[in-house]
This record gives sequence, structure tokens and C-alpha cells, in this order.
Amino acid sequence: ALSRQRQRRPAPRVTRHLGAPLWQSVKDAIAAMPRDDARACMHADRARWLFTLLYLGGLRISEAADTTMGRFFCRRDATGRERWWLDVTGKGGRQRLVPATDEMMAELAR
Repeated sequence: ALSRQRQRRPAPRVTRHLGAPLWQSVKDAIAAMPRDDARACMHADRARWLFTLLYLGGLRISEAADTTMGRFFCRRDATGRERWWLDVTGKGGRQRLVPATDEMMAELAR
């Protein structure tokens, strides 16, 4: 008799993200950080940029840590509009392109 192999069912995808109210709470908490001196201002700006990169880009911490400014690049889309992208090296050395949203680029320009 032939034995049947069980077909493995793929694990259900779990979507985890912050909703708009929680994301706004994170931004408010960062905006409330002290800015008494130059070092505190740099710390608050860095926190704002890192959280923006992690949340809007959907990056893992290790991906964000390995990312440099040279990984951002601009290309025109099919409509002729310039779009910014971020080239990310993820788990297992896999490359992926992450669209850099207008909000992300505005935070980068600050």
C-alpha cells in the first residue's frame, strides 16, 4: 500500500501593524521628547527618523541598522513622476526594494 503524504497547510499570515491613532501617539511621544540642548535635539531627531523608517518602510531592526544613505535612489515611474526607493538587504541576504513614501522623504529632509 502506498502511504499518503500529508499536505502541509501554509501558516496563516498574521498582519501586525500600528493603526493610525497608535502611530500618531508614537509621533506625539517623540515630539514631546526634551530638546534642551543640541545633544537632546539630535537624540529626538534620530528617534523620529528611526521610527519613521521602521514603521513606514516596514523594515526589521537589522535591516535599518545595515541601511546607508547610499541605498536611497530615485527613478521615474510609468507616469513620469519621480519616486524614491530604498534598497534593503534582508534575512538571508535577500535584496528588496522598499518604496520611500512622501512622508518618509519629508522626515529625511528635516
